[in-house]
Amino acid sequence: MDGDVIFDAVDEFMMGYISSNMLQKFLKDQCGFLLQDTELKLMLSRYDRDKDYRISRQEFKYQVHCGGEGKAEKPAHHPSAGQLAKNGARVQ
Repeated sequence: MDGDVIFDAVDEFMMGYISSNMLQKFLKDQCGFLLQDTELKLMLSRYDRDKDYRISRQEFKYQVHCGGEGKAEKPAHHPSAGQLAKNGARVQ
């Protein structure tokens, strides 16, 4: 699945960014994950490179394609939406 497809699924109102509320709603509604505030902040901080408390399309695609390290131009695979919450997320 392409990074743009995942981004658009989370950014349902096409705002051009993903806020913590959008991310939390998507993970709860689409993946069944209910994140604690600290887990949500941790996840957001991984993607939010400019520290404006939201994830731009460019920040999201950078993390999806490069893993945040800038080493790969093209990923071997794209994470599913459920993999977005693998860092400490709990299913309820």
